[in-house]
Amino acid sequence: MTGKADRQQWTVLSLLQATEKYLAARGMESPRRTAEILCGHLLGLKRIGLYVEYDRPVSKQELDRLREQVRRAGDHEPVQYIVGETDFYDFTLAVAPGVLIPRPETEGLVELVLERLEPQQPRRLLDLGTGSGCIAIALARHLPPTTSITALDISPAAIALARRNLSTHHLEQRVELVTGSVFKLATGETWDVIVSNPPYISNMERDTLPRNVRDYEPEEALCDGSDGLAFYRLLSAGNLLRDDGMIFCELPAHAALAAGELFQNNFKEVKLLPDLAGRTRFLVARK
Repeated sequence: MTGKADRQQWTVLSLLQATEKYLAARGMESPRRTAEILCGHLLGLKRIGLYVEYDRPVSKQELDRLREQVRRAGDHEPVQYIVGETDFYDFTLAVAPGVLIPRPETEGLVELVLERLEPQQPRRLLDLGTGSGCIAIALARHLPPTTSITALDISPAAIALARRNLSTHHLEQRVELVTGSVFKLATGETWDVIVSNPPYISNMERDTLPRNVRDYEPEEALCDGSDGLAFYRLLSAGNLLRDDGMIFCELPAHAALAAGELFQNNFKEVKLLPDLAGRTRFLVARK
């Protein structure tokens, strides 16, 4: 994308192809999709628009702006951080370095909550480890105002980003944001529902994470500083739930069964459920 290439007439398609080739040469796992996100964000086009307007000319100014973004992507920086946003469930979220990027699998966790909660029943709900606020926002958009939602995170950066996202979607009055550790919650405070995608990467696993995760995403949102089960031990004690309360959480692929077994003593109903790929991914338990 330099030298003689500057003098050629770039189009959307040729830019897309050149970006994909560059990223593939640098070992990106999904170079085509990353190229689509970068080019689409630069040109203000949805994915399908890149192909509908494939012969649209690209200006030198647009090309110059893209170069730095492509270089960053080639260094394995997550594309969501580069463009500053990502799609989640049925809306768009701002994302930023220092805060975990929402995963598509977490959309399945939201689906489970919405499927299993009675719509009109008043309840207190805790989003534990809210990060960007993705789960709290998705639930606030689809649950009635009778549901009181508290979103907790230990990271001030995460709470600031969640506040920004709540404001964008006009949900500031629906979700209470709290900065702090779940391990230091007030004694006796309980909820009807807890939803969480907790840190579950063990110390031994951290170095095996993909480079774009290990080098860029916040360690405290990924790793529990132990064996990957620390948060499940806390949640399985049931102290944060009212009687008949429910917990919904994502599970570590390496220890889904071990995490599920922790809930057997204090919960009358425990289900381990698969994601769309058939991997055991979610836990639903009733106290």
